Amino acid sequence: MDQVLHKNNKLFLTALLLATNLLGNNIDSKKESISKVISNTRTNISKQQEELVLAQLKTKLPNLYKELKEALDLAQSEISSSDDAIYFLFSSNVPVNSTREFVLAASLINYYFHTKVYLVLQGFPTKEFRDYYLGLTTSLNEYDSRELFIKNATVIFDPFIFKKLNITSAPAIIYAKHNGDAYPSKSDIQYVARGDILLVKFFEMVQEKDKNFKKHFELLKNY
Repeated sequence: MDQVLHKNNKLFLTALLLATNLLGNNIDSKKESISKVISNTRTNISKQQEELVLAQLKTKLPNLYKELKEALDLAQSEISSSDDAIYFLFSSNVPVNSTREFVLAASLINYYFHTKVYLVLQGFPTKEFRDYYLGLTTSLNEYDSRELFIKNATVIFDPFIFKKLNITSAPAIIYAKHNGDAYPSKSDIQYVARGDILLVKFFEMVQEKDKNFKKHFELLKNY
């Protein structure tokens, strides 16, 4: 864990130094692109680590600190305002392995692209489902010492989406713009795939229609 934090802190510091150089050249035109660089490297950095690095930069580069801080704030705004979401529609009849593989792959998409992830249960929770979910979280914990995956196994209930898309048998995957509302039935649905398919296959099909998703496909294909 210390090695991971050290690596991430080094990446974050590198991004900050790069931002500083760009800011020094042309602050106004570069600030937005700087924030994108920073947002891709700061997600797993603790607030304490961030403050430590900023304090060092404030001491060493006081003339650029203000502009750099503005770029950091913009980066955080971009992370927080992401309105893309992936939904996995499932039931306790869907193999636990299928749900687990979705969560593991979707966690990578969440980490690198800040896309929100939700599991949408068909029907309502029963004892059978509680046993199912316990098995899922136990399985995820085998991969996950810092709860990076568990947070992407949030279950929501939205019976309207099954009716809206005429989905009678789970699973299915939806990619949508959630417009500030977690429920897929209230979201702007972009792509839907029915059946038990891997997320990498989903993005392989989607990127054939929209090249913006090629990076999602490449990420999962090379994982």
